[in-house]
Amino acid sequence: SYETAQQFSIGHTRGREDLRAALERQGVTTDTMMLSGLVKEDGRDFFQNHIVVPIMNRGRVVDFYGRSLNGNAEQRHWRLPNERFKVGSGLFNFNPRAEEIILVEGVFDALALIQNGFTDAVATFGTQGLKDRHLHLIKNSRIKRVFVCYDGDSSGGQSSLRDGFALEGLGKDVRIVRLPEETDP
Repeated sequence: SYETAQQFSIGHTRGREDLRAALERQGVTTDTMMLSGLVKEDGRDFFQNHIVVPIMNRGRVVDFYGRSLNGNAEQRHWRLPNERFKVGSGLFNFNPRAEEIILVEGVFDALALIQNGFTDAVATFGTQGLKDRHLHLIKNSRIKRVFVCYDGDSSGGQSSLRDGFALEGLGKDVRIVRLPEETDP
């Protein structure tokens, strides 16, 4: 919804230089855009015809996630190509003060749940699931219960069990939510 897009500062890049032009109008220098990875060396936007979601940590943008709107694109999920920012070093919509979370694979899975009232939905950024750094974040939080709600495909099923056991190893109360085959949250 428009409200969810506003809440999470979600945007859309249309052409080859839309983002660059918008950032220039706001006074962002070319050097800053290039260092961030948002603009390629040839001056074109990194995210072209994408829905772009800023990844926040403690109120600051630390990375960007892009979902291609090009139906025939080989790669639908985009992340910045530099070493400075790393999608996956954190968790999307993670609140360490929450007592329970719903763990999902993708950013749009989390956004769909959030939009429907499940505000503690947290994304791991894909089927690779939880990494040691994610487990460390969860271990050092107030989270007591985790609902693992990965996609209904075989990869999601395997990952949910693996991550569920890892979370139980941290002393968390874990519930696996099984979705119908080929269904996303």
